[in-house]
Amino acid sequence: MVKPGSTVVDAGLNFGIHTDCFIELGAKNVNATGASSLKYTRDIEKHGGYTYRVEATRLDDEAALQTCDNISCMKMDIEGAEISALSAGRKFLEIHQPYIIIEYVDTLKEYSVNGKKLDKYAVLELCKQIKYVPYNLYGMCVLSEDVFEQSIFRDTNDLILVPESKHEEWSRLLLPQYQYAIFDILFERIELHDSFPGNLSIMSMCRRIYRVVNQHEEAVAKEYLALVHRNLTRVIRNHLEIDDITDLRDRGRLLIKLIY
Repeated sequence: MVKPGSTVVDAGLNFGIHTDCFIELGAKNVNATGASSLKYTRDIEKHGGYTYRVEATRLDDEAALQTCDNISCMKMDIEGAEISALSAGRKFLEIHQPYIIIEYVDTLKEYSVNGKKLDKYAVLELCKQIKYVPYNLYGMCVLSEDVFEQSIFRDTNDLILVPESKHEEWSRLLLPQYQYAIFDILFERIELHDSFPGNLSIMSMCRRIYRVVNQHEEAVAKEYLALVHRNLTRVIRNHLEIDDITDLRDRGRLLIKLIY
């Protein structure tokens, strides 16, 4: 999605990992802002932080973007304010029509647009208005009600928004490459090798275990749990390593430990 020689907008760069990636992919310029939250969300209450006044501008009014041309991609990770920011960038989006990668988490419910409190379906309403098509991080379109409910706030917290004007390029050329790259990563983790498979694999594993065990007869469930146990003990030298996965929920961590 990042075209060589184009400009990329990185909103919420934190350590700048994605910024480095955009530059390596050939972006001539990266417009970026810092790491913070516009609201005192529950995440900040949990982890702590500082409060101070800042100047805020809309995407449509941002001076740094007024002279930019050929903006191919925009990444937004701004702690729940993504929909609010995009809603104030209609002119910007209409002119440039960039691919958009956003974090999509339930802290967005703490924001409102035009006096209306946002809910999990806000991205569908916004995409309809700005003529974009939403995909999840696995490259699956989430316009289907069933896929949307299974995916949003559940198996992924990130979305790729594709402009309708570029949808043919996305579906025919970019998406197949993207999905093969995902398959490679998944297969590498499934193969397990001799190393810990990583946070995302373990986090996804808990949900799959619940589903398999709850939807199958006892014999099938036990056979599946035995398989999971065998693979876990192949790659984890000590069950205490599971505690190092800080993103794993407590009940998921306990489930993996019990199986181990």
